[in-house]
Amino acid sequence: MSELSVGDKVLTITSTGEPVYSDVLLFLDQNRTETLEFFSLRSSSGTVINMTPSHLLYTIRPMPLDFDEHVNGIPSALLSKDFLYGNLTTAEFLIMAEVTFAKDVQTGDYILAFNEDKSAFTVEKIVAMDAYMSEGVYAPLTEMGTIVVDNMLASSYAVIENQELAHIAFGPVRFAHNLRSGVSHLWTRLSRFVNMDFNGTTTNNGFASVGNEVRKIVDPKKTHDQGVYWYASLLYSSTRHVLPSRLLYQF
Repeated sequence: MSELSVGDKVLTITSTGEPVYSDVLLFLDQNRTETLEFFSLRSSSGTVINMTPSHLLYTIRPMPLDFDEHVNGIPSALLSKDFLYGNLTTAEFLIMAEVTFAKDVQTGDYILAFNEDKSAFTVEKIVAMDAYMSEGVYAPLTEMGTIVVDNMLASSYAVIENQELAHIAFGPVRFAHNLRSGVSHLWTRLSRFVNMDFNGTTTNNGFASVGNEVRKIVDPKKTHDQGVYWYASLLYSSTRHVLPSRLLYQF
């Protein structure tokens, strides 16, 4: 996670359950030296994800099974929670799943993991959880609002326990990104008709050209330890006066 940069593409998922790569738009939080509590969640296949308590994870908490009503000659193995939930399709999982603060996930909950061998998502059960302290906080925001971390599907968001609401709230960020990408594409096309050096020469306006692509030069020192992104900080502060407390992480 510490090696990610804005503009990189990371694995995520469509609303219909298809794996897709999405741009990293920015970091909602980025601090290499901050020490926080983390939760380590391990699934039945050995997949492990490490998250801060306020980050959101897609989970299904299984409902109790009423065997008296459902047995009727059906083998009990087919009535187990692992069979019923483990055989959900990706689309079915997304319909049933809720986003949950990492601190509220429980062993026995089901998550969506990416199987690299099959290039597809599978439903797995959380079998172990541990809390620990660690240094370094990274929260990349993707255009899709989700991200696959260590082969486990998670939300890009934190603090607000509602994926749809958080995604809508960050709509202006996605709009600005798309607008900037459009302008950049237009500038690249126009640059073919002006007298420019296309050998990687840095210009006075802070841009460098590589081949036919014009890229903005970013000082690597400025891409680290930004802390909480200003828009996210403003959003979280303002929502505390609007949203019910049950939707907000209590620090």
